[in-house]
Amino acid sequence: MRVLPVGSLLFLWLLPLAAQQTPDAPSASSKSGAHRKAPDPGSVTNGLYRNSWFGFTYKIPLGWVERTEQMQDDSTDPAKSLALLAVFSRPPEFSQEGLNSGVVIVAESAASYPGMKQAADYLDAITQLTTAKGFEVVSDAYEFSVGATKLARVDYEKQKGATNALQTTLALHAKSYFVSFTFIAGSEEEMDGLIAGLQFASAGARSSHPK
Repeated sequence: MRVLPVGSLLFLWLLPLAAQQTPDAPSASSKSGAHRKAPDPGSVTNGLYRNSWFGFTYKIPLGWVERTEQMQDDSTDPAKSLALLAVFSRPPEFSQEGLNSGVVIVAESAASYPGMKQAADYLDAITQLTTAKGFEVVSDAYEFSVGATKLARVDYEKQKGATNALQTTLALHAKSYFVSFTFIAGSEEEMDGLIAGLQFASAGARSSHPK
């Protein structure tokens, strides 16, 4: 299975900020994708990230730092990965002891993954990357609801020195894109709080619903 190009994004909290991904050479699917309109990247106002394209909001924890722009490249090709939001409990470019909690939201064209129809399939690919970083799968993909919106969810765990790192990734398939929501936390309580910041618009308020 093709390795997700968003891998370096999902694990930025483990790496220096300058360790950015190297874009893949354009494929046939990415060339054709260049003719499609790219998703709205969304915006942050008063600590609330809003994305009307995919119909969700995320309330950023108070005092967290945003590094979304640094994780984006200059490409307008909608077949490439698009970092919608990247926020951390402290600046990831500074080396410090302990866990740097974070939330990273990424959209990627489903056309880059022929044969993948379900969000759970996309999570299988993310699991390959996550376990390669030393995480263990706590639970296989299962259905998880945020309001009326159903997503696929996988939970992971890793002992990082004296710190226990938890990762939860949610995924949905919407508007011919896979969208992943990755949360890094040091405890179950913190994880629940981070996930609680995610909200979806009602079905009637969205132009199309997640698949």
